[in-house]
Amino acid sequence: MIAGPWPLSKDETHHVVPLEKPYLTPLFLGQRVALRVNHRDALKLRRGPGFFGIITDLDTKKRYELHGRPCPVPNCYCDAEIIEVTTSG
Repeated sequence: MIAGPWPLSKDETHHVVPLEKPYLTPLFLGQRVALRVNHRDALKLRRGPGFFGIITDLDTKKRYELHGRPCPVPNCYCDAEIIEVTTSG
């Protein structure tokens, strides 16, 4: 489930992702994916180098394996990327 395209901001400089917690928006094949996760899965996700987690999207019941990914800020790994998607439990 690739979420998007999202509406542009008022100044048209970036896209606005209209999500509320507990959504995560990791990258998958260069695009953001909106995942609705339960509180327990959200707490499992620790940010930083070496970050790894398996979460389940509540809407699709698919499981996603994630790993940490650097954001544009130097030495910051606050982003995540999907490395595998499975439908098996």
